[in-house]
Amino acid sequence: MKSAPPAGRCWGSVSPVYCELLAGVVALGGVFTGAGRTRALFTVTALGACFQVPLAHGLSGTWLGVQGVWWSMVLGTGARYGVTWVFFRRLTGEGAPEGDGDRDTGDAEGTGETGGGRGAGAEDAVDVHKW
Repeated sequence: MKSAPPAGRCWGSVSPVYCELLAGVVALGGVFTGAGRTRALFTVTALGACFQVPLAHGLSGTWLGVQGVWWSMVLGTGARYGVTWVFFRRLTGEGAPEGDGDRDTGDAEGTGETGGGRGAGAEDAVDVHKW
């Protein structure tokens, strides 16, 4: 049976990758918070924990031992970053579902007036409530 490297050496080799992925998750999490999409951020965080904890348990039982826990942090954060990136792309409109169309069409309470008062240039704005 092959022995694992010392824990300190393993963490030194995975920490740059982990830190970069974690920085991406935190930065994109700030975008979600600023856009009022905290439920999406909670979903990503909860699913990441549900993935990372069993992975840590499983990898620690292999020849990796304690290093398996460190690797689960890297893999779990990588998965969390991937899901966060997909949600971010949907938030910014690239790959977003079409939804039910433009909400500003039709008249306002039968008055014959159209529009919803979004203002000039609102056609290009991201509608975060659409998806």
